[in-house]
Amino acid sequence: MSALDAALAPGALIPTLAKRAWPPRKGLPCCSLVSMVILAVNDRIPSEASSGGAMLGPWRRAAPAGWWDMANLAREEWQPWDALLAARHFYGASELRIQETGRHPLPCLTPGRWHVVQWWSLDLSYGHTQLYHRAPDGEFPYYQGTHLRKVHSSKAKGYRDHGASRWPWRDRMLCGVATLPEGA
Repeated sequence: MSALDAALAPGALIPTLAKRAWPPRKGLPCCSLVSMVILAVNDRIPSEASSGGAMLGPWRRAAPAGWWDMANLAREEWQPWDALLAARHFYGASELRIQETGRHPLPCLTPGRWHVVQWWSLDLSYGHTQLYHRAPDGEFPYYQGTHLRKVHSSKAKGYRDHGASRWPWRDRMLCGVATLPEGA
């Protein structure tokens, strides 16, 4: 089991905190979920979270200086792919690919690997950051009868972890994909 599989398993710390402390309509922002997962699998879980606390401040303090703001687009001078670039801090450029597209060809997801995915409307007025895992070659059906596992959160809908039947699920978008190394 990869580090991300363990961190996102039912009953694990991140899904438990995300569901309990940030219910739908008061949900965890998408970039914050991905940031928390990356910090957790890199042994940066704040003690407050380990004891059931769910505030974002301890997670910010557990991150390297400036990293949380970059990963969460929480500054005036943000760029569309900052959350993907923040993942590079922990996973290194040699194993990390970032792909962009406005229409076609669409970025691909590597079989058997986790991906940080960020998509934007064409005018950059709306976007979302999420985690995807594509089934290893030959392992279908994989997750809830599909070949993709999608983990994400939003203020409106809260934490979600489900199978996805198609990639990408939106047309006419900008999309960046950071492919994480094996075992991540």
